[in-house]
Formats: sequence, structure tokens, C-alpha cells
Amino acid sequence: MTFIYEAVLRMDQFARGATRFAIAARRPNGDYSGTMLKAWLDSRTPPPPERLARRMDAALAESGDSGTGTIAERLTLAAVAILTQLGHEETRRPEVSTSGDRAPAAALDLLAADALVTYAAEAAAEECQSFAATTGTMIARLAAVRVKDEESD
Repeated sequence: MTFIYEAVLRMDQFARGATRFAIAARRPNGDYSGTMLKAWLDSRTPPPPERLARRMDAALAESGDSGTGTIAERLTLAAVAILTQLGHEETRRPEVSTSGDRAPAAALDLLAADALVTYAAEAAAEECQSFAATTGTMIARLAAVRVKDEESD
């Protein structure tokens, strides 16, 4: 239900021209530069909490983002990179935040992956003519992520 509500809000923003930036910033081949992707993410409202935004930025950098591809593709690849990493490393080790709270590092990673996929769906929705194909590709990439079997350690 929340996704539908957010989609309606985005449609309203689109009608008011809030996404003109994304359309104008796209290169003729559909690719976006890293600066354009960052600006697109920064234009989202409400913005993500600072810690989550930093993790998403790190995921984009860690995913080997080449600067080519649509925003939806690049965000999906970053989410896949997080999920793949989570599936192949020990996720039970706690992380100590700057406030001294102990929380699993995996929780922040999962939140970042979820946010990246949500933003990828938003970006795909901005390109109505290719929405079905883009989201189909996103689902296929996410479904292909495999978790390391603990018994094979």
C-alpha cells in the first residue's frame, strides 16, 4: 500500500514537472553520469536518513558502477551487489554506530538494498514506455542472487 501511495505522489510530482531534471540529464543513449545519478537521488523526497544515504552511496561505488546504463539499472546493480555480499559473508558480527548502539551491520545493508530497489522502481516508472521490461529485468537480477549455504562452509 505504501508503494502505491508513493507512486501516486511521484505521479503528482511528475505532472508538476519535478522529474524534468531526470529527463533533461539523460544522455541520448539513456545513460546517466555518476553526477547525474547522485543529483537524481538527491532530488528524492523525503531524503533518506544520513546513515542510509551514506550506505547507498557506498554501495553504488562498491558495485563497480561504470556510469553507463539507466538510473534503474545502476541502482538495481548496487542492490544486487549488497545482497550478494550479504549472502557470502558472516553477517552476525555487530556494528557499533557513532552513538554507541550495537546493531547488526546486515540490517543497514538490507535497508540500503531495499531503498535502492525502491528508487530503481521509481526511476523505471519515469520511463513509462519501458517500465514493464525494466522491472522485469530488475526482478530477474534480484532473483539470481544466491545466498551462500552455511553447510558448504
